[in-house]
Amino acid sequence: MGKLIFKKLKRVKTLFLEFLSFSSPRAIVFNLLFILIFLRVLPLKLLENGPRLCVFSRILELIYRGNCPTSGLFSGCACPSCGLTRGIAHLLRGDLISAYTLNKGVILVFLVILIAIIWNLILFLRQRKAKKPKVLKRKGN
Repeated sequence: MGKLIFKKLKRVKTLFLEFLSFSSPRAIVFNLLFILIFLRVLPLKLLENGPRLCVFSRILELIYRGNCPTSGLFSGCACPSCGLTRGIAHLLRGDLISAYTLNKGVILVFLVILIAIIWNLILFLRQRKAKKPKVLKRKGN
């Protein structure tokens, strides 16, 4: 009984790490679909009034010193990520104009996400088909 529980816990840990790291086609499909569904059901009011989580100014703060990369190498350009999350949320609701207004690259990013989902779904299904056990037919009867 203890070995069975240990095996199941080990399997749960493996699955958790797989999905957390996007390390397999199955994890990529699941995670990207989850993100899109989450952005679709999340009220726009929360996104519009919530904190700004800019990749460049918040996450890569040490590199960009808390600013969007609109100076130096990116001088004269709009920040490539500002408005992207909100833009995808608007796009998922069919509001193409608002999505494009928030970020000009939103349609391209959305298409890349869709291609990644489809591509990895195909890979996952091929892997699953290859691992499918073959049923042996009995001879004679």
